[in-house]
Amino acid sequence: MAVPLQLQRPRTLGISANRRLWRAVAALGLLACWELASMLVGPNSLPGPWATATALGKLLTTAELWTAVGLTTQSTLIGLAIAAVIAVPVGLFIASSRLATSSTRITVDFLGSIPPISFLPVALLMFGSTMPMKLVVIVYGACWPLLVRSIDALRDVHSVQHDVVEAFKIRFSVRWLRVFLPAALPGILVGIRVSLTIALLLSVGTEYVGGAPGVGGELLRAQVDGRAADVQAYAVTAAVMGLAFNLAMRASERLLISWHPSIRTKGKS
Repeated sequence: MAVPLQLQRPRTLGISANRRLWRAVAALGLLACWELASMLVGPNSLPGPWATATALGKLLTTAELWTAVGLTTQSTLIGLAIAAVIAVPVGLFIASSRLATSSTRITVDFLGSIPPISFLPVALLMFGSTMPMKLVVIVYGACWPLLVRSIDALRDVHSVQHDVVEAFKIRFSVRWLRVFLPAALPGILVGIRVSLTIALLLSVGTEYVGGAPGVGGELLRAQVDGRAADVQAYAVTAAVMGLAFNLAMRASERLLISWHPSIRTKGKS
């Protein structure tokens, strides 16, 4: 058995190296397209990668950028936490009853289809360009995907597990803490990851449209002042934040559900 394992290891390393190579090629291709678009449109309207990197390097030495990143991160995480506290228990409660699932599905789908940004004018009238204004929009937008995913995660629990807890007459608290919640946790974490991305988008969007402090607000001010390179730099900052949040969420998933087959399969590849 030792020989096949030794033969498979170089193949795995080769696949990993090929993936890194193609990712590097894709990144260079995107930068080349960006530079070409800057040349066609004009650097004053669309700064190229080098001008954007230079502007970002200058902004990294200022307190305005880090303050904006901190405010956007704060509103994103607080909004996600509030959405999770609301959506996960309600979703599990709905999924635990067939009657509740069938009677609320149309309502959930309808309310979830309403664009969260449509609540921005009302939130601005009520709270102004403040943190509560952002949280109203973020919580509404992040809540519905997580609610639907929590419902589906519990409904996807294998019927054998339901039969086992019923056959052995396991206590209510034990069956939820030891069986149902661990089985539904991978699906719930997927919903949290999706809602985290939505929360960040809504946080930057409300800051940009509503003028609230944060990365979106600084981007708006740079646009009004005609600082095109700074606009691109703040846009890149928002993109990097999204990437960092996604990587952090995936690392959290590997820690929380290390026993799940999907995580173990990734660890072996």
